[in-house]
Formats: sequence, structure tokens, C-alpha cells
Amino acid sequence: MAIIPEQKSETAFVTPQQKKQKQLLYALIFYVILIAAVFYFGFFSKSEPAENSLVENPSAPEEAAGSLSTDALVQALNSEAGISFSFLQDKKFQDLKISSKLPLTVGEKGRVNPFEPF
Repeated sequence: MAIIPEQKSETAFVTPQQKKQKQLLYALIFYVILIAAVFYFGFFSKSEPAENSLVENPSAPEEAAGSLSTDALVQALNSEAGISFSFLQDKKFQDLKISSKLPLTVGEKGRVNPFEPF
């Protein structure tokens, strides 16, 4: 039995480059599927909105939140989040005023040549 070079045998030899290309193809397919899943579950899936006990009417959250008094809102956040908002009731905090006339002075910034030695 002679081996003829023109005939291909049933067993194929895979070169390292072909093996690497096959691995890259599998990785590309995996990442495409992963990105498609992220887009589907992140953007296109319809999920129920989170239930918020502070907002009674989910279609108009600004109106509902505005109808609650500040004390009721602070108490609700206190009980749900476990955060203390007692500083809001402090006299020093309540005496703060919002001023549009802040003393802004623009000073000299940096040096002309920052690479010049001192």
C-alpha cells in the first residue's frame, strides 16, 4: 500500500494556528450570545416597576411625593432605610439660608511653565 500525496486521508491534522482560530471563533460566539442576553434582559424585557410605599400613584410620582409632609417623609425614610435624619430638625440646619451672592474670587492658577524648576 503506497501513500499518494494527492489523496487526503480520513484523519485530518490540525495545525496550532487552526486550533487557535477555532478557539477564537468559539470565544466570539460566546461573547455575541452574552451581549445579546445582556441587551435582551437589560433593555427589552418588561419588568414590573419597584413598589414604593411613599408614592401612592406611580403615574405621577412628583405629585404624590409633594403631597406628603416633610415630617412624614423623614419618618418613612427613617423606618425603611434605617437612616437617622435628626439633623434636619436641628435649629442650626433650619437657619441655613440659600444665597445667590457667594463671594467668588478667582485667583492665579498654576505657573506659566509647569516644567520650570523652582
